[in-house]
This record gives sequence, C-alpha cells and structure tokens, in this order.
Amino acid sequence: MKMLGLDPGSTNTGWCCLNVNRSKEGLDIQLVDFGKLVYPVRDMKGDISPHVKAFKSEIMRIKKKTGCTHLYAERFQTRGIKGKTIEAVSLMLGVLTQCSWEYYEFITAGTWKNAYNRQAGKKTALIETYAKTKAAGIEDHETDSCLISEFGASKILNVKPFLFGYDTERLLIDARTR
Repeated sequence: MKMLGLDPGSTNTGWCCLNVNRSKEGLDIQLVDFGKLVYPVRDMKGDISPHVKAFKSEIMRIKKKTGCTHLYAERFQTRGIKGKTIEAVSLMLGVLTQCSWEYYEFITAGTWKNAYNRQAGKKTALIETYAKTKAAGIEDHETDSCLISEFGASKILNVKPFLFGYDTERLLIDARTR
C-alpha cells in the first residue's frame, strides 16, 4: 500500500509517501517521496477559497505523483488559545476528506509519538531522531509525516508500529544525503 502521512500546520505542513507491505518480519518499507507543502492554509481571514483550492491542488498533485491511496494525518490538539492554527488545520483536514482516499484516518500527536518512544524503550527516542534528521537537513514536520505514515500503515496491516526502531529515520537520512 502507498500511505501518505501528513503533519499539518498553518506555517509548515510535512508530507511523506511510503510504500509499505507486510513481510515475515513485520513491514517492508520503501520511501517514495517526502517534503513540505508550499500551500498550507495559513489563516481564515477574508476569502479563503484561493487558499483552499491551492492546498487541495497540491495534495492532489502529490497523490497523483506518488500513487498514494491511503492517508494518515495528525489532527490538532490544543492546550490554551491557538485559534488560527487549530482553525487552519481543521479546515485542511476537512479538505483532505474530499480527496478520494481508499482509507483515511486522523490521529493525535500523542498516539503515534508515545508508540514511537515506547517501542524504542525510552522517552527521548523521538528527540534523538529529530537531532539526527535535522543534521541531515530534514525538518521536524517532514520527519513527523514519515513516522505518521509508518504508524498508519502498521495499524492498517495489523503490525506493531515502529517494530524495527529507526527504519524510517534511516530512509529519510539516506534519501536526503544522496
């Protein structure tokens, strides 16, 4: 299956397409492509239709280019007042539901981040991953989107997520340093 992972934000939105299949050991994962969106919805002021159209067009271009059929995206949870971001992310998630996926699901950050740290056996695993991927020029939203993609594929294929530790981290770094 080709899984698009999305980490939406009003400033930075990371995306990653992984080709994931079940194997004897768990999952066979190949990185198809990843990056940051050029046109995330940034705010809700004035006529937002051009921003929504640009966002949807960009998602559809990525979907066509990568062949992604499944989507896992992080939904926004807020503590305190973050009105602009939560509104923009909620709108983007709504637009995503209209993009003809075979399957899609929205999850909280804590769901996949806790699974990642738990599988690695330490609370600092994700922080360590960010340090390694940043050193290779990969932004946190890009890293997150790839880990969300792996987590989603694991759930759909009924395989324990992040079974092999840092496979996705290695795929990202190898792709960026080629």
